[in-house]
Amino acid sequence: MYPNPQDVLPLPSHPDVEHYLESAMTMAAWYDQREVIAFLLDHGVDGSTVDTADGKTALHVAAYQGNLALVELLLARGAAPSVTDARYGTTPLVWAQQAWRVDHRGPEDSCRRVIALLGGDGTEP
Repeated sequence: MYPNPQDVLPLPSHPDVEHYLESAMTMAAWYDQREVIAFLLDHGVDGSTVDTADGKTALHVAAYQGNLALVELLLARGAAPSVTDARYGTTPLVWAQQAWRVDHRGPEDSCRRVIALLGGDGTEP
């Protein structure tokens, strides 16, 4: 399934490596690739890695999608819920609230639980 970590890690020293890891975390979150995120976390990628494109983290993406399992994984592995994205200056909690209350994304129960996990009350405004 995955290559042997000893064959690919440690990662080569190159300025683009960090960018690719940032993108890998957020792209994996967009496509609900929990195994990829777990692999990256297992091999030293910080759970709060910020994508330099717009400052979001995998937790922002998971929260926006109402992806309870991924939010739980990221929080359990040390992702910081207080990180703000560069574009809007908001936390994953605000992304979750925007997705549920404004954009009407995700199942209601999952969205409420994600919001509660991130510190909100999960109720209608």
